[in-house]
Amino acid sequence: MRCCSRAAIPKVSSLGTRFFAHRSRGACQTAPESPEHLKAKFVIAQSARAVGWRASTEESGSDADGNPWTADVLCIRGKAKVAFEVQLSPQSLEDYEARQKRYERTGIRCLWLMRLRRNSSALNSFTPSRELPLVLLDVKEPASMTVLAERSSGATIPLADFVKGALAGDFFWAEMRPGRILVELQIASITCWKCHSPIKAIRGYIINDQFVALAKISDTDAVAIFAEALRKQEPRVTPVSQRYSQTRGDRYFAASCPSCRALMGDWPMTADFFIDHCNYLTCSCPNTNVHMAELACSVFEYHQITLNVGHSELADFPPGEWKWRPQT
Repeated sequence: MRCCSRAAIPKVSSLGTRFFAHRSRGACQTAPESPEHLKAKFVIAQSARAVGWRASTEESGSDADGNPWTADVLCIRGKAKVAFEVQLSPQSLEDYEARQKRYERTGIRCLWLMRLRRNSSALNSFTPSRELPLVLLDVKEPASMTVLAERSSGATIPLADFVKGALAGDFFWAEMRPGRILVELQIASITCWKCHSPIKAIRGYIINDQFVALAKISDTDAVAIFAEALRKQEPRVTPVSQRYSQTRGDRYFAASCPSCRALMGDWPMTADFFIDHCNYLTCSCPNTNVHMAELACSVFEYHQITLNVGHSELADFPPGEWKWRPQT
């Protein structure tokens, strides 16, 4: 065995995976692997080989400082080296980072697959970083393991397809940067708080599954022009402009009722305002590309527009995210 140089014997796990085990454990402290762990390693190695990589399990080495590491699966093609670590038992962020640095010092990129636990937000407790690629692995159905590669979209990918795509560059780090970006302008069909006329209030826009309120938009001229174009087709769409609010005591970019010119202030633009309009337990509006229920309410519609997105609009965004580029 690689862990202790003792004799090994071939075995078959309860999931049908062939592997080697100690003939006699002796003093070796290496813990036995679960059937799910063995199965995941087999699928990863098999998938890597299918796309032209050399793959070996339980490959060992040490970094430049002499610290040892053992990769669940090490994939090599030419000068490129990629390790896959299947972490089914709980592990602290500090341990993830320490083990990751060992691979970095050895010239190996490592991708972590952490067990998906029901009713757990373990992944959300870790700050996304370029240095630590980490996804959730669902092993509930061992014969068809899946990967949650993006937290924001919630899309799942078969483990084999994820491995092939990751080795091909389909799993990548994305950061939001200021510039011209295609966004989804959000319009809510509500009733004016003052004259009670049915209106379609421009509320803000969606970008990268994040909501940006109308008052935070920097490219106000483009939104105002776009709103007027929409109003020619649908007069109930609200005009947008700089308005003075006596409640706030200042001016800001806001929507106005097209019938009575009442200011659609902060409250009608909050998620709480729409609770009476949306059954959060059953709402599943199509084509919104938004994972959060309060942004996918049935009273919303979306229109694409390219805007100059500024630093202020991105200030509250996460620093970045590992994204999945679907294979075509």
